[in-house]
Amino acid sequence: RPPRVFVWRVIQDCNLRCRFCSYANDVERQRSTASADDVARFGALLGRYQQETERPVLVSWIGGEPFLWPPLLDLSQRFVHEFGLAVSATTNGLPLRAKAIRKRIVDDFAELVISVDGIGEANDGPRQRPGLYAQLERDVGLLAEARAARGKPLTLKVNTILMRHNIEQFESFCNAMLDWGIQELTFNQLGGYDRPEFFPDNRLLPEQAEAFRRALPEWQRHFAQRG
Repeated sequence: RPPRVFVWRVIQDCNLRCRFCSYANDVERQRSTASADDVARFGALLGRYQQETERPVLVSWIGGEPFLWPPLLDLSQRFVHEFGLAVSATTNGLPLRAKAIRKRIVDDFAELVISVDGIGEANDGPRQRPGLYAQLERDVGLLAEARAARGKPLTLKVNTILMRHNIEQFESFCNAMLDWGIQELTFNQLGGYDRPEFFPDNRLLPEQAEAFRRALPEWQRHFAQRG
Protein backbone atom coordinates (compact mmCIF):
# COMPACT_ATOMS: atom_id res chain seq x y z
CA ARG A 1 0.00 0.00 0.00
CA PRO A 2 1.14 3.59 -0.47
CA PRO A 3 2.63 5.18 2.64
CA ARG A 4 0.50 7.01 5.16
CA VAL A 5 1.80 10.58 5.01
CA PHE A 6 1.80 12.90 8.04
CA VAL A 7 2.63 16.53 7.23
CA TRP A 8 3.96 18.45 10.24
CA ARG A 9 4.52 22.21 10.34
CA VAL A 10 7.28 22.30 12.94
CA ILE A 11 8.18 25.98 12.64
CA GLN A 12 6.64 29.16 11.25
CA ASP A 13 9.89 31.13 10.91
CA CYS A 14 11.59 31.56 7.55
CA ASN A 15 14.78 33.13 6.21
CA LEU A 16 13.30 34.42 2.94
CA ARG A 17 10.90 37.24 2.06
CA CYS A 18 8.84 35.53 -0.66
CA ARG A 19 6.11 37.95 -1.71
CA PHE A 20 3.48 35.21 -2.09
CA CYS A 21 3.98 33.51 1.30
CA SER A 22 2.43 34.36 4.65
CA TYR A 23 5.47 32.93 6.47
CA ALA A 24 7.92 35.39 4.83
CA ASN A 25 10.20 36.95 7.41
CA ASP A 26 8.98 40.48 6.66
CA VAL A 27 5.36 39.59 7.52
CA GLU A 28 4.24 40.58 10.99
CA ARG A 29 2.40 37.61 12.46
CA GLN A 30 2.34 35.31 15.44
CA ARG A 31 4.82 32.49 14.99
CA SER A 32 5.13 29.25 16.91
CA THR A 33 7.33 26.17 16.89
CA ALA A 34 6.63 22.54 17.70
CA SER A 35 7.75 20.93 20.94
CA ALA A 36 10.59 18.46 20.32
CA ASP A 37 9.32 16.25 23.13
CA ASP A 38 5.82 16.15 21.65
CA VAL A 39 7.21 15.33 18.21
CA ALA A 40 9.35 12.52 19.62
CA ARG A 41 6.42 11.02 21.53
CA PHE A 42 4.24 11.07 18.44
CA GLY A 43 7.06 9.56 16.41
CA ALA A 44 7.12 6.58 18.78
CA LEU A 45 3.35 6.21 18.35
CA LEU A 46 3.71 6.30 14.58
CA GLY A 47 6.37 3.61 14.77
CA ARG A 48 3.95 1.35 16.63
CA TYR A 49 1.16 2.25 14.21
CA GLN A 50 3.37 1.24 11.30
CA GLN A 51 4.18 -2.10 12.91
CA GLU A 52 0.56 -2.90 13.77
CA THR A 53 -0.93 -1.89 10.41
CA GLU A 54 2.03 -2.99 8.24
CA ARG A 55 1.53 0.22 6.31
CA PRO A 56 4.65 2.39 5.79
CA VAL A 57 4.61 5.87 7.30
CA LEU A 58 6.25 8.99 5.86
CA VAL A 59 6.54 12.09 8.05
CA SER A 60 6.96 15.27 6.01
CA TRP A 61 8.37 18.35 7.75
CA ILE A 62 7.23 21.77 6.55
CA GLY A 63 7.52 25.36 7.79
CA GLY A 64 8.27 28.26 7.40
CA GLU A 65 11.65 26.81 6.69
CA PRO A 66 11.79 23.49 8.57
CA PHE A 67 15.59 23.35 8.71
CA LEU A 68 15.54 26.43 10.95
CA TRP A 69 13.98 24.24 13.66
CA PRO A 70 17.01 23.17 15.74
CA PRO A 71 15.86 19.61 16.61
CA LEU A 72 14.98 18.71 13.01
CA LEU A 73 18.01 16.68 11.95
CA ASP A 74 18.44 14.78 15.20
CA LEU A 75 14.74 13.98 15.43
CA SER A 76 14.70 12.90 11.80
CA GLN A 77 17.50 10.48 12.59
CA ARG A 78 15.48 9.07 15.52
CA PHE A 79 12.37 8.76 13.38
CA VAL A 80 14.30 6.71 10.83
CA HIS A 81 16.67 4.60 12.92
CA GLU A 82 14.75 4.24 16.19
CA PHE A 83 11.11 4.33 15.09
CA GLY A 84 11.58 2.81 11.62
CA LEU A 85 9.78 5.63 9.80
CA ALA A 86 10.59 7.53 6.62
CA VAL A 87 11.00 11.32 6.63
CA SER A 88 10.94 14.11 4.08
CA ALA A 89 10.99 17.90 4.15
CA THR A 90 10.01 20.85 1.98
CA THR A 91 12.70 23.52 1.91
CA ASN A 92 13.52 26.80 0.21
CA GLY A 93 16.96 25.30 -0.46
CA LEU A 94 19.08 27.75 1.54
CA PRO A 95 20.13 25.06 4.08
CA LEU A 96 21.69 23.03 1.26
CA ARG A 97 24.68 25.38 1.26
CA ALA A 98 26.02 23.46 4.28
CA LYS A 99 27.85 20.23 3.45
CA ALA A 100 26.99 18.79 6.88
CA ILE A 101 23.27 19.31 6.26
CA ARG A 102 23.48 17.78 2.79
CA LYS A 103 25.15 14.70 4.32
CA ARG A 104 22.44 14.32 6.98
CA ILE A 105 19.72 14.63 4.35
CA VAL A 106 21.32 11.99 2.16
CA ASP A 107 21.83 9.63 5.09
CA ASP A 108 18.41 9.92 6.74
CA PHE A 109 15.77 11.35 4.39
CA ALA A 110 13.61 9.40 1.97
CA GLU A 111 12.84 12.49 -0.08
CA LEU A 112 13.47 16.22 -0.22
CA VAL A 113 11.18 18.78 -1.87
CA ILE A 114 12.81 22.04 -2.96
CA SER A 115 10.63 25.06 -3.72
CA VAL A 116 11.65 26.62 -7.04
CA ASP A 117 9.37 28.91 -9.01
CA GLY A 118 10.97 29.30 -12.41
CA ILE A 119 14.27 29.92 -14.14
CA GLY A 120 16.52 32.73 -12.98
CA GLU A 121 14.67 35.94 -12.26
CA ALA A 122 11.30 34.18 -12.44
CA ASN A 123 12.33 32.49 -9.21
CA ASP A 124 14.52 35.16 -7.64
CA GLY A 125 12.21 38.14 -8.16
CA PRO A 126 9.16 36.99 -6.17
CA ARG A 127 11.49 35.55 -3.54
CA GLN A 128 13.40 38.85 -3.31
CA ARG A 129 16.72 36.98 -3.34
CA PRO A 130 19.01 37.80 -6.30
CA GLY A 131 21.21 34.87 -7.26
CA LEU A 132 19.08 32.28 -5.46
CA TYR A 133 18.37 30.22 -8.58
CA ALA A 134 22.06 29.87 -9.41
CA GLN A 135 22.83 29.01 -5.80
CA LEU A 136 20.15 26.31 -5.77
CA GLU A 137 21.42 24.86 -9.03
CA ARG A 138 24.88 24.47 -7.51
CA ASP A 139 23.73 23.13 -4.14
CA VAL A 140 21.15 20.69 -5.51
CA GLY A 141 23.84 19.39 -7.84
CA LEU A 142 26.13 18.80 -4.87
CA LEU A 143 23.31 17.03 -3.06
CA ALA A 144 22.71 14.77 -6.06
CA GLU A 145 26.43 14.00 -6.23
CA ALA A 146 26.48 13.10 -2.53
CA ARG A 147 23.46 10.86 -3.03
CA ALA A 148 25.20 9.01 -5.86
CA ALA A 149 28.52 8.74 -4.01
CA ARG A 150 26.87 7.24 -0.93
CA GLY A 151 24.48 5.02 -2.88
CA LYS A 152 21.42 6.33 -1.05
CA PRO A 153 17.82 6.20 -2.37
CA LEU A 154 16.97 9.86 -1.62
CA THR A 155 14.29 11.14 -3.99
CA LEU A 156 14.73 14.76 -5.08
CA LYS A 157 11.58 16.69 -5.90
CA VAL A 158 10.67 20.25 -6.84
CA ASN A 159 7.40 22.06 -6.18
CA THR A 160 6.64 25.19 -8.14
CA ILE A 161 3.91 27.82 -7.91
CA LEU A 162 2.44 28.75 -11.28
CA MET A 163 2.09 32.52 -11.68
CA ARG A 164 1.44 34.88 -14.55
CA HIS A 165 5.13 35.56 -15.13
CA ASN A 166 6.42 31.96 -15.05
CA ILE A 167 3.77 29.69 -16.55
CA GLU A 168 4.90 30.33 -20.13
CA GLN A 169 8.33 28.85 -19.35
CA PHE A 170 7.02 25.69 -17.68
CA GLU A 171 8.34 23.26 -20.31
CA SER A 172 11.79 24.87 -20.24
CA PHE A 173 11.66 24.83 -16.45
CA CYS A 174 10.98 21.08 -16.43
CA ASN A 175 13.98 20.54 -18.72
CA ALA A 176 16.15 22.58 -16.36
CA MET A 177 14.99 20.57 -13.35
CA LEU A 178 15.90 17.34 -15.15
CA ASP A 179 19.39 18.74 -15.66
CA TRP A 180 19.56 19.40 -11.91
CA GLY A 181 18.85 15.73 -11.17
CA ILE A 182 15.27 16.27 -10.02
CA GLN A 183 13.11 13.13 -10.24
CA GLU A 184 9.61 14.49 -9.57
CA LEU A 185 7.95 17.86 -10.09
CA THR A 186 4.67 19.04 -8.61
CA PHE A 187 2.92 22.35 -9.11
CA ASN A 188 0.02 24.44 -7.92
CA GLN A 189 -1.36 27.76 -9.06
CA LEU A 190 -0.93 30.89 -7.02
CA GLY A 191 -3.66 31.34 -4.45
CA GLY A 192 -4.94 34.58 -2.98
CA TYR A 193 -5.36 33.63 0.66
CA ASP A 194 -1.79 34.02 1.98
CA ARG A 195 -0.86 37.38 0.43
CA PRO A 196 -3.96 39.02 -1.06
CA GLU A 197 -1.97 42.14 -2.00
CA PHE A 198 0.29 40.08 -4.30
CA PHE A 199 -2.45 38.02 -5.91
CA PRO A 200 -4.29 40.34 -8.36
CA ASP A 201 -1.26 41.24 -10.50
CA ASN A 202 0.27 37.75 -10.42
CA ARG A 203 -2.67 35.35 -10.65
CA LEU A 204 -2.98 33.17 -13.74
CA LEU A 205 -5.00 34.59 -16.62
CA PRO A 206 -7.81 32.33 -17.87
CA GLU A 207 -6.16 31.93 -21.28
CA GLN A 208 -2.89 30.89 -19.60
CA ALA A 209 -4.65 28.25 -17.52
CA GLU A 210 -6.45 26.90 -20.57
CA ALA A 211 -3.27 26.72 -22.67
CA PHE A 212 -1.51 24.95 -19.79
CA ARG A 213 -4.37 22.45 -19.46
CA ARG A 214 -4.18 21.59 -23.16
CA ALA A 215 -0.38 21.18 -23.17
CA LEU A 216 -0.02 19.26 -19.90
CA PRO A 217 -0.83 15.68 -21.08
CA GLU A 218 1.87 15.79 -23.75
CA TRP A 219 4.38 17.25 -21.28
CA GLN A 220 3.56 14.46 -18.85
CA ARG A 221 4.20 11.81 -21.48
CA HIS A 222 7.39 13.46 -22.70
CA PHE A 223 8.96 13.94 -19.29
CA ALA A 224 7.89 10.52 -18.05
CA GLN A 225 9.83 9.02 -20.96
CA ARG A 226 12.87 11.03 -19.82
CA GLY A 227 12.54 9.78 -16.27
